[in-house]
Amino acid sequence: DRDRTPEDTVDTEDPVIVAIARRLGVHPAVVCLKWGLQRGHVVIPFSVRRANYLANLRAAVTEPLSEEDMRSIAAIDRNCRLIKGQVFLWREGQSWEDLWDIDGRIVH
Repeated sequence: DRDRTPEDTVDTEDPVIVAIARRLGVHPAVVCLKWGLQRGHVVIPFSVRRANYLANLRAAVTEPLSEEDMRSIAAIDRNCRLIKGQVFLWREGQSWEDLWDIDGRIVH
């Protein structure tokens, strides 16, 4: 919570993610894992439950998301970041936005 802002959304509650998950019969987190993996990212899911370990592993080895699903998820972009980085700021008055490229331009 230290890196969240009131404007942030919860990825696993997004209507697009939820609809894809329902259609595939999986938890929305599995859809998010598949999306990250298919984009070539290293995903590090967290769980303390055996059933979730298995679901997370299946996300990596089962049928990939369709191109249409991938496009739908890409269109969600709400400029939310899991870690915005404000914990790395040391000067008072700085914003997490000072660390990121906003709208294709570097702000500072």
